[in-house]
Amino acid sequence: GYGEVMPGTVREFQVPGDWLSGSGKKQLRVATSMDIEVTGALAWLRRYPHGCLEQTTSAAFPLLYWAHLVADEEVDGLEDKEAVMGDIERAVQRLMLMELSSGGFSMWPGSRTLWASGSVYAAHFLVAAEKEGVKVDRGLWNRTIGYLRSAVLKRYNEHALVDRAYALYVLACAGKPESEFAENFAADTDAPPLVRFLAAAALVRGGRAREGASVLSTVLRDDCTSGKLGWTMDSQVRRTALALGILLDTMPVSEH
Repeated sequence: GYGEVMPGTVREFQVPGDWLSGSGKKQLRVATSMDIEVTGALAWLRRYPHGCLEQTTSAAFPLLYWAHLVADEEVDGLEDKEAVMGDIERAVQRLMLMELSSGGFSMWPGSRTLWASGSVYAAHFLVAAEKEGVKVDRGLWNRTIGYLRSAVLKRYNEHALVDRAYALYVLACAGKPESEFAENFAADTDAPPLVRFLAAAALVRGGRAREGASVLSTVLRDDCTSGKLGWTMDSQVRRTALALGILLDTMPVSEH
């Protein structure tokens, strides 16, 4: 658990003590920011043992930002910056083992079956990694960008509408916007709100902030994560996390 102590006040914390001797340990972390609570989860991700496409991406993605949270403080499991960067680089290398000739990715190394939703997610990680200074092989980068464009054009029938909208956002983040498609997706009032949200965010990142922000404001009046999407890996937690991350990226001072 965690708690907050306001300046000039005292607070007592009750630590459970009815454990079997030698079966656990107690640790107290003190920091000026509540972000310290996140570092334990990040340290746990470094020990995450599984490695399909989604698991590899999900374990490495948050590690891109741990330095922004812990700064120069030493946190158990996160004190070695070079080691954490090595974890991220190994994740990129593992993704290459799952890359297909199309530039997309399979679920596991050795498989030849495209995983559409997982591929766009992995591409988002690669683009974010590049932005954070991680070295991404140029060939991998170019093939990934080509794949995202193919997803937008629906050259592979596996892509749901939300995958294509997500690909539009990732392309815009990579500096390769497809604004005409994004405009059409954002204007489609029959599309699920999250599709319009992603397309509008793509417009913002692609240099058409006024148009994108207008659609974002409209979509955010209601639940932008609602609707049937057809994702192969879907949950309300994922929808909300993705929307919050993108909102911080495109409208960081938004009242939403």
